[in-house]
Amino acid sequence: MTPALRGKAFDRTTIAFVAVLIAATALRIWALKLTPINLYHDEAEFWAWSRAPAWGYLSSPPMVAWAISATTRLFGDVEWAVRLAAPLAQAASALALYALGRNVYGAWAGF
Repeated sequence: MTPALRGKAFDRTTIAFVAVLIAATALRIWALKLTPINLYHDEAEFWAWSRAPAWGYLSSPPMVAWAISATTRLFGDVEWAVRLAAPLAQAASALALYALGRNVYGAWAGF
């Protein structure tokens, strides 16, 4: 990596964004573990689909079930693990949008 790219990748704005993103994602995951709310109908249906991953399901493409399958295999069949893929996907989306905004309009616009 060239020094110019290294400096651009680790500027103050990027470090601040990553810190806020990690804190927000950790807070959401912590809240998932503490929330006593049972699974909604759709969540339970996706969880049931995730127990036998396939290329497609009755009314949805397979990615949601695959993501739930991955998180429940790692952390067990608990409600917070069924919901864990959502905050992780949202963090990845936020990072992609930050990178897009930063490349087009600058670091603060991306933030």
